[in-house]
Amino acid sequence: MPCIRLHAAVARSFSHAPPLPGRRLALALLTTLFLTLTGCAAPRNDVPSAPGTSAPTAVRNADPSALEATRALDAVAPPRTPPGLCPPAMADATAAPRPRKAAPGTAPGQPPSQPSENVAYRVSFIIAPTGSASDGSGPHGDPPHGVLPHESLPDTPPASRPDPGADDRELLDATRNASLLQRLADTPPESMTGLRRRMLADEQEAVKVLRAHGYYAGTAAGSIDDGASPVAVRLELRPGPRYVVGATHIRIVDGVSSLATEFAPAPPRTLAEVGLASGAPAISDAVLDAVGRVPVALRDTGYPFARVASARYEVDHAARTLDATVDVVAGLPTRMGPPQINGARTVRPEWLESMADWQAGQPWDERTVERYRERLRATGLFSAVSAGAVPAPESATATDAHAASDTAPDTGTALPPGTRPDAAYTSPVRVEVTEGPQRTVGGGLRYDSTLGPGVLAFWEHRNLLGEGERLRLELPVWDKRQEGKASFRKPSFLRPDQELLAESWVRNETSDAYDQQAAFASVGLARDLAPGWRAGVGVSTEGGRIEDAGGPERSYTMWGLPLSLRRDATDDLLDPTRGTRADLSVTPYTGVYDEPFNVVRSRLDVSAYHVLLRGKAHRAGQADRTDRGDNGPDGHPDGLAGGYPDGPDGRLVLAASAAAGSLSGASSGAVPGSIRFYGGGGGSVRGYSYQSLGPREDGDPIGGSSFGEASFELRYRISETLGIVPFLDGGNVYEEETPRFGDAMRWGAGIGVRYYTVAGPLRFDVATPLNPREDDAPLQFYISIGQSF
Repeated sequence: MPCIRLHAAVARSFSHAPPLPGRRLALALLTTLFLTLTGCAAPRNDVPSAPGTSAPTAVRNADPSALEATRALDAVAPPRTPPGLCPPAMADATAAPRPRKAAPGTAPGQPPSQPSENVAYRVSFIIAPTGSASDGSGPHGDPPHGVLPHESLPDTPPASRPDPGADDRELLDATRNASLLQRLADTPPESMTGLRRRMLADEQEAVKVLRAHGYYAGTAAGSIDDGASPVAVRLELRPGPRYVVGATHIRIVDGVSSLATEFAPAPPRTLAEVGLASGAPAISDAVLDAVGRVPVALRDTGYPFARVASARYEVDHAARTLDATVDVVAGLPTRMGPPQINGARTVRPEWLESMADWQAGQPWDERTVERYRERLRATGLFSAVSAGAVPAPESATATDAHAASDTAPDTGTALPPGTRPDAAYTSPVRVEVTEGPQRTVGGGLRYDSTLGPGVLAFWEHRNLLGEGERLRLELPVWDKRQEGKASFRKPSFLRPDQELLAESWVRNETSDAYDQQAAFASVGLARDLAPGWRAGVGVSTEGGRIEDAGGPERSYTMWGLPLSLRRDATDDLLDPTRGTRADLSVTPYTGVYDEPFNVVRSRLDVSAYHVLLRGKAHRAGQADRTDRGDNGPDGHPDGLAGGYPDGPDGRLVLAASAAAGSLSGASSGAVPGSIRFYGGGGGSVRGYSYQSLGPREDGDPIGGSSFGEASFELRYRISETLGIVPFLDGGNVYEEETPRFGDAMRWGAGIGVRYYTVAGPLRFDVATPLNPREDDAPLQFYISIGQSF
């Protein structure tokens, strides 16, 4: 500033001049006071001095970058006034202020624009028509890291290659679930720039989705229509052709492959041997699952330490294939030794060891170990169970496995043909257990739409004699039924896969069908025949007094031989979503009910479950990173990441069941009412009251000799804890031994709500009869625990 230069010059002259007389000193002081009062400030150290003058010390020693900034500011400053004068604004305080330079995008004379409001928008996802795919080049056509291209994509696919396409809805759903625009739709950005950033992020995520589904030349393009209200954002997927699995190779890299055919079956050499055939769509989850099955196959055939060392994937754009080379470290071939139990305090280790079902010396089989783990968990005695092989000593290698096995005792076990007894390391099956609480006492209030309100008290001991024996005492008291119950279960009875079961109860029950005071006792065996298969046999006795509807009270005694067979191939005991289930029970009875009787009571229940709409998928690669290799943070290379949800948050399951039963050898009136068949109620045909279907006398049900039922449900899970279930039930009870279907069936329909808990879903259903009788109520309500079937 001119005044600053003048002030600096005066100050310098004072510092170099000889002492001034008093009048000159007074004049200098007055000049300084005048300059100060007129607004000419003292010199600032951060402003450079005029040309030809020395700069203040602070400026001379300043950082060069700061000086450059000062020069930049000075370059846009107003023109300097002549030396010795203040700027016009300083000289005349009433003068109009100088106009400011308009901000970019603002007309001269207008105030700067204020920040705009948040940008509301709507987003749509579409799939481009066939033929608009990228050529594989550019930022979206480049293959992901770890997947190497061979050459650019040709204009037309090879005639010999199939081009299996994905369902458009599947791609759109996966893209929508991965979309940042979709997730943040309720939080609009502050500017169009922020909206564009979201769109660019979605383009990248969409390309990942396409690659995860096998579209390695696919691209995505976003566009914004800012003239729409709200702003319209459109994301267009351009999948192009779907790539398929090409050549795959599995290599054993630790030098033990020569032992494979001598000790156990040869290891897989291609991914086709573990379920991924050449020519299948190159879907990332399918590829990663197949790679994960390679070490699993080795662990099941003698190599418990097998792991994937690395996996290399190559995209061949010319052939439109994904090739894979998987390097596997097999580890030492290993034999199974006896169990080695650690952590058992009150449970007898000898009993746990007796549950093992393998022969010492057989090749290691992880499936056998897993069955053993599940058997230990099923005892209910442990809060944690783990089992596995013990790593060999550091000195043990594949070449000296002979020496490692020389110290193992000779078990005399016959190994499979072709197996060399000294060609493997022998490892005990090391088991680590943590015991949980063994006694439980509890109680609570209950309500059942059939039995009314009730209370329950119980006591349970899960290790009564030190070998997992379970004794449970219950006292359930309902409005229409009062009971005292005791049950006993001894696992691994005489053999690891067999249980000893005993049960007894005393009961007083009042219902529309009969009034009963009785006692019951049974004992039997249950055995696991194969995974999912279970059979049972036992003996039972029951006796007491019973009064049928419209009949006198009579005493009865009977003995039974209950036989059962169950197959369960579902994914969950209390809330199945896929698979099938079948239960067959056949019980011959002999007894006295005024007159002697002999009868066979048979019942068959079957059900099936199918997922129509899948829910959230877990992130691929999280289950076992060792199995997936070590190619990235999730155990897989980019482009094979997968993990995108396959559907919305809900899950839709179609469930269907059918049941039929028959009494053979005697009429229904010749046997006690407690073993006749009844229909209607929450566990039967909803829409009709409990036990109301079938033959009746004076309006009261008397039971029948046969029955047939069918049920259909659509189970839609809205959230983790809530679901809705529309349903259709049909069935009836008949006097004949053979059930009749068709016109004789009674149908009911309704809708239910499910509240999902750790112990199973809580069920509330409301139903109405579709072909009611004259005295059937228009609505029935049911409350219970667990699914209806």
